[in-house]
Amino acid sequence: MVKKKKVSEKKEIIHIKLESQEALKAKKDLLYSQIDLINLIKTIGRYKELREQELDKKIEISKKIKIIQKNIQKIKKEFPNLRPLEEKEKEKPLATPKMIIPKTSELEQELLDIQEKLRLMEN
Repeated sequence: MVKKKKVSEKKEIIHIKLESQEALKAKKDLLYSQIDLINLIKTIGRYKELREQELDKKIEISKKIKIIQKNIQKIKKEFPNLRPLEEKEKEKPLATPKMIIPKTSELEQELLDIQEKLRLMEN
């Protein structure tokens, strides 16, 4: 049953009669909704804190990277100016000692000879 009361000409108050079970369920649902909203507000607050921490860490890392880059530049300035390795190789070709590497077939033949000698010693 719906009853209407006139408070003023612009506003009307509507009353709805609910059974006790329906009213109890509605109150419980409202309270559960409030719990969910409070948990959501906590989660959002924690998220904001974590984002601020993340931003602080990024700023700190950025500052450290700039300091490291400056230190690298200082170190580079302290070293003598060296020509690239390619230019040095063009000026002075290094003499590499040549090793005599026997052909694969010669190595295999030598291996067979050694195995034959071992076989003869065992008999």
